Amino acid sequence: QMGRYEYSVQAVPHDDEQDVDDNRSAALGVEVIDEKINILLIGGSPTWEFQYLRNFLSRSSDLYRVSVWQQNADEDVNQTASTGMKLTHLPRSLPELIGVPGDDDRPGYEVVILIDPQPTDGGFDEEFAELLYDYVVTHGGGLCYVAGPKYSDMTLINSTSYKKLADLLPVTLASNTITDVARIRDAKPKAYPVQLTSYGREHPIMRLGAGREETEGAWAVMPGLYWLHPVYQIKPGARVLAEHSDLSRSTVRKAREPFIAIQSPGVGNAVYVGSNSTWRWRAVS
Repeated sequence: QMGRYEYSVQAVPHDDEQDVDDNRSAALGVEVIDEKINILLIGGSPTWEFQYLRNFLSRSSDLYRVSVWQQNADEDVNQTASTGMKLTHLPRSLPELIGVPGDDDRPGYEVVILIDPQPTDGGFDEEFAELLYDYVVTHGGGLCYVAGPKYSDMTLINSTSYKKLADLLPVTLASNTITDVARIRDAKPKAYPVQLTSYGREHPIMRLGAGREETEGAWAVMPGLYWLHPVYQIKPGARVLAEHSDLSRSTVRKAREPFIAIQSPGVGNAVYVGSNSTWRWRAVS
């Protein structure tokens, strides 16, 4: 039936257990709906990744209703949106993010996607990061953060204003030392394939075929990545679904650098994508 539910796992205690308080898992929120999924897409600049995802969501009107906000667009640029979803500013209050039943001006969102967002006063700022934290942790919202070479360091490493946003992500970033200039100077850049982890092979968001064999075959032909944001560490409790195949790159604990990782902060879910280059996969999609 439609509605919002919470599930947890209960382990049966043994007779000799002294502490049974840790036998129950944290509650996981599940919402069953028969409506379209409302998505808020925010991009710091009109990268190829941003444009392809914007166009895909806009075309898939049978599945999604979308509000798109390109941060560096001029004020007179018409931001893409589904009917009734056009924005004049980024949400500044929790009701604008989670929605208000019966209020057409505040439909709310099930998912927020950030593609290398740019820190801005009165827009994507500390207040917005705190709203996102409450949206995910308390209200069960979904968050996807796509790292990029322009603003991710500024947002997640060099500023304390976005600590709440950084806390939501399943990884802690390291500084990006691979600049655009360094990439241009490299006469023969090498693309490294993405490798699924054992957990990623079974996870539904990585599924590209009817079963495990088809999924592994599809990922095997995906073009490699020329750039991946460095990761300092994978947080406890996070799951890595796909990782970089370059053995020379690793986290502080010598794990391979993750490309896609997930965790469930509070009752919501957060996904980290370490590269804004999946638009190159259009050739095999």
